[in-house]
Amino acid sequence: MTNQITAAEARDLEVSAMKERGRGGLQERVRTLLNGLGRSGLSRSGLSIEHYHTYDSRKSKPGFPDELILLPRSGRRIAVELKNETAKPTRDQIHWLNAFSACGFEVYLWRPRHLLSGEISRILMSDTPLRGSKFAGVGWRPSSTWDNEPRR
Repeated sequence: MTNQITAAEARDLEVSAMKERGRGGLQERVRTLLNGLGRSGLSRSGLSIEHYHTYDSRKSKPGFPDELILLPRSGRRIAVELKNETAKPTRDQIHWLNAFSACGFEVYLWRPRHLLSGEISRILMSDTPLRGSKFAGVGWRPSSTWDNEPRR
């Protein structure tokens, strides 16, 4: 008898093992996705995805988002905080996300499960914010589960 696991179980194992940072971590994978999308069909108009990540956050204000993303084709501006499956955003991170939201940015708290489910790709490839997303929205605010919810 072999010990086979289902695809869902394999995904759950990958989600729980994925770290926020480091080789093969969420941050590296999101940046690879952004770089790939910037070179793909999203740059047809000459306006590709632009993104910024602070190289050394120790020299920045505490809590500044992990990624700032501009989608010039659609005029979307996105601020992203990356967390592993269990980490909670800090008070400074919540402050920055609220500030970016107040300035019209979409703000997101992305976890490994959002990358592996394809939700991050859908958000980035859409011409409009995915307001129905269960973990994202314009007008971000932390919920009791520490995921994003659209402001009502």
